[in-house]
Amino acid sequence: MSQKFDKGSDMYNLILSGMCKDCVILSAKTQMAHKDLSPAEIGSGVYTHHIIMTDLGRPQIPSPVNINCPGLPRMDSCIAGKGMPAMAKFLPKASVFMAIGGDGRDVLFTSKDRSVQSGYHLGSKDRMVAQAEVINYDAIDKEVYFSLDYEYLQGRPAGTLDVSLSAIDISGCFKFALGK
Repeated sequence: MSQKFDKGSDMYNLILSGMCKDCVILSAKTQMAHKDLSPAEIGSGVYTHHIIMTDLGRPQIPSPVNINCPGLPRMDSCIAGKGMPAMAKFLPKASVFMAIGGDGRDVLFTSKDRSVQSGYHLGSKDRMVAQAEVINYDAIDKEVYFSLDYEYLQGRPAGTLDVSLSAIDISGCFKFALGK
C-alpha cells in the first residue's frame, strides 16, 4: 500500500506499457486530464499532488554528491540497499525516472540546446510503473486520465551519458523516523 500525503486523495498505481525499448529518453512530461482532454487542475476541482514514475529492476545511478551524516548511513549506500539491510528486503532495485508535483513541467535528461549528449537509458527489459496521488475537491465523481509524452532516440548512441533523477535533502542529511 502506498503512503497517502492527503487524507482526501485517491492513489493510482499503474504498470506502463507501450514505451520505447532500448532507447535514450531526452525529455518527458506527464499530466492528468479529464475525459474531454482538458487538464485536470485546481481550476477544475482536481489537484495532482504528485506523479512518480519508476524503472523497476534498474538500480539508481549513485548521486555524485556523497552526503555523510553522523549516525546515519551514507545516501549512496542506502540507495544500494547496503546501509539499511532491513529496509532493503522490502524495496526492489529501482531508478526514479521522474517525480513531479502537479505543475506539468517538462523533465529534461539532457541540456535544453542538446549540446550535452545525455539521456535516460530505458533498456529492452526495463519495466516502468507510475504512482499518482490525485485530490478531487468537488462532491461529484470525476474521470481522470494519466498521460506521458516523451522525446527519445532509438538505441543508445556511443558516448551518451546515462542520467537519472536524484533528490538531496535540503538539510544536507537524510533524516527519517521509523515507526512514527
